Amino acid sequence: MIQDAPVFHEPPPDNPAQVYDLWLAYNNQHATFGRESIDDKRSTSYRMIWQAWLKYLASNEEGQVALWRTADATNVARFLQSGIRGLKNSNPSNTAQRRYWRVLSRIYTFAHAKGWTPENPLVALAMADVPTAEKTSGAVLTLAQLNACFDCLPPLYGTATQSRDHTMAMLLLTTGMTPQELRSLCVQDLERDTSTGKVTHVAITAQRADTQRRRIALDERTGNALLFWLTQRHMFKSLQRVRPGPDDAPVNASDRHPFTSLFVSQKTPEVTTGTLLHVCSDLILQACQKINAAPPPRIGPQVIRNTVLTKWLNQGIGIHQVTQMAGLKNPKGLLHLRAHLNPEVRQHLAKANFKDDEAPPIQHQIAA
Repeated sequence: MIQDAPVFHEPPPDNPAQVYDLWLAYNNQHATFGRESIDDKRSTSYRMIWQAWLKYLASNEEGQVALWRTADATNVARFLQSGIRGLKNSNPSNTAQRRYWRVLSRIYTFAHAKGWTPENPLVALAMADVPTAEKTSGAVLTLAQLNACFDCLPPLYGTATQSRDHTMAMLLLTTGMTPQELRSLCVQDLERDTSTGKVTHVAITAQRADTQRRRIALDERTGNALLFWLTQRHMFKSLQRVRPGPDDAPVNASDRHPFTSLFVSQKTPEVTTGTLLHVCSDLILQACQKINAAPPPRIGPQVIRNTVLTKWLNQGIGIHQVTQMAGLKNPKGLLHLRAHLNPEVRQHLAKANFKDDEAPPIQHQIAA
């Protein structure tokens, strides 16, 4: 494949690790809609992939040291197959390989344009060795299946476990929060009306990006479920094992002590991903059985979130408003739902369809 000639001819950095820093600076300086700036403190996987690549070149299987500037397509193909060494899974999935390829492609596009490499080894990679693109179509429930979920909820006033499962499902079905956000909730994240004592809002704390931080209004049914669950939560023995002493007792909302976890299990003061998956999968299957409908190809808490976001968009709520309600950085996070959207909504969403795989041309020198 014919490669473009370098735009500049600059001396390469002495330390290969600096290549990543210079690329990151360029990326953030020219970040535009759809290609966001990268927070190096939160998005550590980018740097980790580059470091793993340099380590691989320094100690590859042939025992040869292939400098990053002269690495070729063969080196890249073998790295993609081997993955990041030290991880439990020595055989990376296609999704992981695609991410390695995408990061290296963007960095080498930058480096080649600077004149630091004679060629971009990612461009020279044979098509058969390029990991296939990730499938981004999200599974959703039909409106009939979604409505049936409310009819199939575990009884709120049954056992303590049923009360917990009912309340977790109600939050997912009405707020569109992510499974991880639900699992991370603490008691102090609930906002109560001072006059009635009812739970009216829930606060989502930022876990990776500031856009995740939001205050969600709750409908009366969900608020009542939370209020009752708070009276049942103490029945789980795991809380007694993490009860704080006088010296480590939480003093404000920012103290995320395990004892303050909103949803807990008998064994641990948290709800595991497996437990949440079981609760949501069982609910979806019961709802589908109730209306004699086939379940979607995938089931779980993320499918419920996808459904809620799709419902909001098709009801006419603005794309940017839904983006904020969902805690997303920009509308690109909704692209995986486009197959389920009304034509007019899909058309408005199309402008966010900017692929990370499409590296922008390097046209400006970075200031020294």
